[in-house]
Amino acid sequence: MRIALLGVASSLHGEEYYIPLYSKLIEGLSNTVNLKIYDKPFTDRIEIEDYRVYDAFIIVFLTGGTSRAVYDFITKRLKPVVLMASGEHNALASALSVKSRLMQEGVKHLLLTYSGVDDFKHKINLINRALDIAGKLDNLRILEINEEGVLSEDALNYVKSIGGVVEPMSFFEILDRAENIEYDEALYI
Repeated sequence: MRIALLGVASSLHGEEYYIPLYSKLIEGLSNTVNLKIYDKPFTDRIEIEDYRVYDAFIIVFLTGGTSRAVYDFITKRLKPVVLMASGEHNALASALSVKSRLMQEGVKHLLLTYSGVDDFKHKINLINRALDIAGKLDNLRILEINEEGVLSEDALNYVKSIGGVVEPMSFFEILDRAENIEYDEALYI
């Protein structure tokens, strides 16, 4: 799963505030697997030409005054997004505004707050691990063996909430396949 991390700030707050802050937040994260970090915060508009290669976005609100740009970016791409903000410079207010609008649109999202650089980096590592696991589960193929050979309610719920593929097979079909397999064929299974 490929994830893009980008910072957003309002140019009204001044580069002397948000550029050093963002640099501290992303320092040392460049070795994080599957995470593409945009090293300069976006202001006014978010333009990413290769956005289709990403499965999810992490958007870091550095200041307020950014909700429209973030909302426009997310709703044009409709990819899952993690919104992150601290309580400083109205960043959290902008993130809450976007969250409210995304809830109405039904876009998958999560809002996380952080307090300080260490907390931010810890949460980024947790998000990266969780999204990596989710990507692996989404590509997982599962065989459900039961009496009827049909998908159970649990299997349907799994596919609906996590993804992946669940294929049903009855006990009798398993036994039939086992009895009819050729010796040479069994060696390659």
